[in-house]
Amino acid sequence: MNTFGRGDPEVERVIAEVNALNAAIAADSPALAREARGMVREAEAKWPETGTFSGFIIRAAMSRITGSTPPTGEPTRTSGEDTEWAVRAFELVGLAWLAWSRGENPRARFWISQWTRESATQTNLSEEGAVQAFTVGLWANAIEALIEDRTLDAQRFFRRVHDVGSSYGTESHPTILWTMAASFFSQEG
Repeated sequence: MNTFGRGDPEVERVIAEVNALNAAIAADSPALAREARGMVREAEAKWPETGTFSGFIIRAAMSRITGSTPPTGEPTRTSGEDTEWAVRAFELVGLAWLAWSRGENPRARFWISQWTRESATQTNLSEEGAVQAFTVGLWANAIEALIEDRTLDAQRFFRRVHDVGSSYGTESHPTILWTMAASFFSQEG
């Protein structure tokens, strides 16, 4: 009998991906970094070509950890000016992280500025939308700190995002965790 989908290739892929992510986040020594890089490499090799915005960002984060060729171009955005704010905010901040990860700090600042301008007008969000917006706001603060080389502040904001996302199960949580892991992953070892 299959317990919780074990044995199903897709379930096994997702479990391996989560295990790789957790290993990358916890890799605080050269030996653990080597082990985590191997796990991420295996997850990356099985990564489906989803074409989603989140999928693109996660794949870019994986490549930053493994040293493989990152995806090129820009992710396909689902949002426009009239899109739900939680989705639009997530995509604006995701583009900022992607630009930072590519060493394009002026472009990263542009996306953070865009998020800042647009977030100032957002009111009356649903409970779910408010939690998502709060989480994405913390992520934006982490990326802004990365852009400004304030590593300790970036780590603090990412830890806060981790706590909030873990408590509320926000839709953006896995993507943000992959960017957290990739932002601080040691390439030594």
